Amino acid sequence: MPTFKQKILVVNKDESFLKTVKSFLEKHPFISVVPLKSAENCIGIINHDEIDLVILDYFLPDQNGLELLKTIKKRFQELPVIVILDQPDEQVTVNAFESGAFNCLTRLEGEGWLQILFLLVSRCLNNQFTLRKQRQLEQRCQENLISVISSLAALIELKDPYTGGHSRIVRNLSLAIGKKLPLSDAELEQIEIAAFLHDIGKIGISGKILNKPGSLTKPEYRNIQKHVELGFLTLTHINKLQEVSKIVRHHHEAYNGLGYPDGLKGEKIPLGSRIIHIVDAYSAMSSNRPYRPCLPEANVIAELDRNKGRDFDPSLIDIFLQLLCGNHKKEQKDHLLLGICLAGANHQNY
Repeated sequence: MPTFKQKILVVNKDESFLKTVKSFLEKHPFISVVPLKSAENCIGIINHDEIDLVILDYFLPDQNGLELLKTIKKRFQELPVIVILDQPDEQVTVNAFESGAFNCLTRLEGEGWLQILFLLVSRCLNNQFTLRKQRQLEQRCQENLISVISSLAALIELKDPYTGGHSRIVRNLSLAIGKKLPLSDAELEQIEIAAFLHDIGKIGISGKILNKPGSLTKPEYRNIQKHVELGFLTLTHINKLQEVSKIVRHHHEAYNGLGYPDGLKGEKIPLGSRIIHIVDAYSAMSSNRPYRPCLPEANVIAELDRNKGRDFDPSLIDIFLQLLCGNHKKEQKDHLLLGICLAGANHQNY
């Protein structure tokens, strides 16, 4: 059991009910009751007071209890709600369960039903305590993962300073494209991490090749191409980065199937890889290199558009060009381009 008090919001039109339930439940030292006579401010209280459980009157004076239940479950999916009925009603009970109620309890005279209520409350609060501990553990795992990613990023910069600046740009722009798509937070996070670490495999590439001032020979270029497989092998052994490693492996696949390492084509290429491939090319063309200065913005955009449907996913190219050329606030565009210009001025390599 927790050593802190867990908060229960009791919403009921009957003041005597509120007093009775508050007095009974607060006999137990781990429970704190927040009474409320109407639906007004209910959502605000849940937000502000970190409520662990709601005990809800089905019939409220200012709002239908079922509608409030639906609102609560839509906003706070993991928050359990026990619905209180004044009298047994089979259809109301079915409606409540269909709307996400943890349980329904008909109000009776005497302390017997309060004991039943307490048993339900205890079960709910135990579940909530377990969920809270699980979230804390997940948060610690996430913090450890971020530390691992930061360490890997530092290794990239030690081997190839250009890649560090380039990787930050690719991360930011890939995330901007991802946010234009109907993706979950988890999917966006995978793309963000993969974009940041997409060149991690360059740790295994000779520094002489990475920092060569002129054009690469064919053997040197084949050596460079190995960085995607090396990146995959580096990340695939980290359990939380399994999907990220696949995105990294395929970020040089071409939409027409002529890319590497596996010659995947079209939508068989992971979405994150297709996004990163576009931004990676854009950042490379927009940066100064030992063998050429950065290309003019108009030339870069024309090159991306020319290769739409060949090298790059056409729908993603359209989204990216909209981000750069219009349909977004000017200051957002200026911010994106400023980051690329700064990186181009300070980081040079293949």
